[in-house]
Amino acid sequence: MNNNTSVAIVTALAAAGVLGLSAAIDQRSTKKVKTREPLSPRLILDLVRQPLWLIAIGANVVGFILQVVALAYGSLALVQPLLVCDLLFAVLIAWYLRQRASEPQPDMKPIWAGVAITTIGLA
Repeated sequence: MNNNTSVAIVTALAAAGVLGLSAAIDQRSTKKVKTREPLSPRLILDLVRQPLWLIAIGANVVGFILQVVALAYGSLALVQPLLVCDLLFAVLIAWYLRQRASEPQPDMKPIWAGVAITTIGLA
């Protein structure tokens, strides 16, 4: 494995981690605002007032930048399957955040089965 491949793998996994974090905290922040009609200007204003939502937007930008770097050093065939790991990271981070907040957990068996199947598919 050459140096470019190593950089592509590390940055693709970092991008997946940051994008997973973004998805998890974005979901958490949107649950804190009042339900409104889709694309309502009030909804956007409510979200902008949520620091977690702003962090999620920033994490998205960082994740996309890392994805571009990964693609600069590696092929799409190498980078894209690693970016799918963002789903795994999102599930794990969301589960961790719910545990930490002592929130009730949904039935995790189907979720962990999905994580396992995705992981096997990536391998």
